[in-house]
Amino acid sequence: MMIKNPYCRRSAFTLVELLVVIAIIGVLVGLLLPAVQAAREAARRMSCQNNLKQIGLALQNYHSTYEKFPAGAGGTTGPGDAMNNRGRLGPLVPLLPYMEQDPLWNQITNRLVAGGQSFPPFGPPTTWGSGLGDSVTVQYPPWTTQIPIFVCPSHPAPRVDLQIAKTHYAGCFGDNFYGSGDPRSEVDGKRGMFAMALYEQVGSQVRIFNQYGSRDCLDGMSNTIAFGEICNASGRREVTGYVSEVAVGGTPVSAQGCIETANPARPKFYPEGVTIESRFRGNMWHEGHPMVNSIFTTLGPNKPSCRLLDSPHSSVDVINTAASYHPGGVQVVMCDGSVRFVSETIDAGSPNNAVITNANNNQGSPSNFGLWGAMGSRDGEETLTME
Repeated sequence: MMIKNPYCRRSAFTLVELLVVIAIIGVLVGLLLPAVQAAREAARRMSCQNNLKQIGLALQNYHSTYEKFPAGAGGTTGPGDAMNNRGRLGPLVPLLPYMEQDPLWNQITNRLVAGGQSFPPFGPPTTWGSGLGDSVTVQYPPWTTQIPIFVCPSHPAPRVDLQIAKTHYAGCFGDNFYGSGDPRSEVDGKRGMFAMALYEQVGSQVRIFNQYGSRDCLDGMSNTIAFGEICNASGRREVTGYVSEVAVGGTPVSAQGCIETANPARPKFYPEGVTIESRFRGNMWHEGHPMVNSIFTTLGPNKPSCRLLDSPHSSVDVINTAASYHPGGVQVVMCDGSVRFVSETIDAGSPNNAVITNANNNQGSPSNFGLWGAMGSRDGEETLTME
């Protein structure tokens, strides 16, 4: 028979000990959550990097086939807007067969009947500026098909203004924006690998489908940006996803003027008094117009984008900057297929520097916008030093 000792008491936590344990758990949780968030962002950034690597590999395979890269804008032209895409297809479209997107490519390259309409090969005009309204374009299935490779997982859900599939990657048009010269000139000095010119004629637009390859990349394929990240509008007035509209009496918009559209107190946002446009930036993955899918290395990453409002060429007088939701910078794929992370503090010169134009020998001149500008030009022959 066991005799119970009346002096033996069951041990227990005191209130102080319990509070100490709770405090320790709270500290550990507080330390763990940021680490979890950082790990998640690292995984998203790696996924985004893989997307760019696939684009870079597709570029290399395309170049191996045609000995040049796709045009910044191409496609079909001719009389009757409904029977062609007005040469507005961006460089992502011809890369589809090299991204294992053959079924979608076959839809695009053949006549397609959908929504009670018959669409010609390579599709109808894109929504923006087509004059045909959204209803025509959103009935064309390829333009509404969201391709996972073109979406960065770090990007929040975009604002749904159009029923068109998005892209978070755009071709580089160089370090001199379209306001740098007459946009109707074929030799307008666009120095990026996807630069193209625009002739404007009465009643129609005809594009010059410039295509460049490795022999045109005098700066070296590993030193020249092919594609960079962009952001869609997400419902806020952030500079990364919206394009501000600037009225400056018909003169070309300047890099400094573009920066001044941001809120001085909150430079990541536009103030209420600035008119912004949410339809453009990456809202149509197939679009080749520089207003929609382009980056210029005039202003550094995550700086404002803007266009000239009161100009007969306002649709091409534009500064579009690279942007992302990765902390501290953006990712780009170089012409050799390699992917780099570029800090938003990279040397981009001064926004007050003169833009290189035809008048001061644009082709072959070094960039006026620092290391970032040099990475955007294909033939400045600058020496790049990156740590």
